[in-house]
Amino acid sequence: MSLAKTPMLQQYFRIKAEHPGVLLAMRVGDFYEFYGEDAEAAAAAIDITLTGRDDGGNRIPMAGVPYHAIEKYLAKLLKQGIKVALCDQLEDPKKAKGLVKRGVTRVMTPGTLVEDSILSADANNFLVAICVQNGKAGLAMLDSSTGEFVVTEIDGDQFGERLLSELARVRPAELLVIEPESDLVQMVKHGLGAAITQAKAQTADRAERNLIERFEVKNLQGFGCEDKPNAIIAASMVLNYAEQNGLNMAHVDSLSTYSVDGFMRIDLATRRSLELVANLSDGSPRFTLLWVLDETVTPMGKRMLRRWIDQPLLDAETIASRHDAVERLFGNAMVRGDLIDGLAHVRDVERLVSRIGSANASPRDLAGLRDSLRALPHLYEPLRKVGVGRIQEMRELIG
Repeated sequence: MSLAKTPMLQQYFRIKAEHPGVLLAMRVGDFYEFYGEDAEAAAAAIDITLTGRDDGGNRIPMAGVPYHAIEKYLAKLLKQGIKVALCDQLEDPKKAKGLVKRGVTRVMTPGTLVEDSILSADANNFLVAICVQNGKAGLAMLDSSTGEFVVTEIDGDQFGERLLSELARVRPAELLVIEPESDLVQMVKHGLGAAITQAKAQTADRAERNLIERFEVKNLQGFGCEDKPNAIIAASMVLNYAEQNGLNMAHVDSLSTYSVDGFMRIDLATRRSLELVANLSDGSPRFTLLWVLDETVTPMGKRMLRRWIDQPLLDAETIASRHDAVERLFGNAMVRGDLIDGLAHVRDVERLVSRIGSANASPRDLAGLRDSLRALPHLYEPLRKVGVGRIQEMRELIG
């Protein structure tokens, strides 16, 4: 295919050669077109018509989808773990002299999505990197749609099993690894169905410099990971990969460190048997513990409840504090009703702010954030009536 004769196909295969391992969708008029082997792969994966295009006497396979429906087809490809590079027109075709200039503006992968039309509002979409060396496992997780960026490091006895348990909780959409053929990675691939992507290894010093420069700080002490070199390497892998694929990461301005020892460890088999957030029949939340408990009003609340169920606390004081807050709201129906009414006007602020911060927002997104902020005063007064403990802390954040 690299011996294409017509200028446009030469352009396509030249750009394709710069992005191996992904399907290239090139904007041509009102369609995104795939050519050659990519056309055959796309047609088979998303059940679209495979046709052909003349190329100086040769017939090149071709398949295309309307540009206004591209996200629908991207969702189908990404669900199968297939990565897609979007090649767009970089100049007005009416003003172009000769062939329209085109270039890749975004590489869509399962773990780097920010589009609401593709993502589930009820769950995080994590890009995860792992770095295993010297008997320790560094883990970094980024949800580019919300800006959540966390790291941890696991060591000690059975650290491999503990790492698998944590990955089972997180359920990464895409996993970055240094050694894709390792037994650990293969267990994750087959057990969790995550898309696996090989990333280049970095030294701890280079990764640390990368994070310091990225967050414009003197050191990483404020993030709590300065003594966790594998976690630092994993965090740098995640940021580099997201930026290489065309994501504007301006909204990710910090990271936090947590310890898996603060939560109950539940292995993959037990999670499945308990049907905490996914049932055994079709993998949906229906008839699970999450389905029974979920009375949330906002997408942010749904994701938080899922995290709480997936990550049971171990500290008795923290558990008691959470129970006390729930009891106060449960016992005050009028306050609870007022809060529900107020929250009904709050949209997915986490994802709205992320799209605005990364310059991907639409006028509708800006209006959604405006309306959500206007709803905050309606939450302040009900919280004041039961404002002690954790509820008081939430009220102070609003105020």
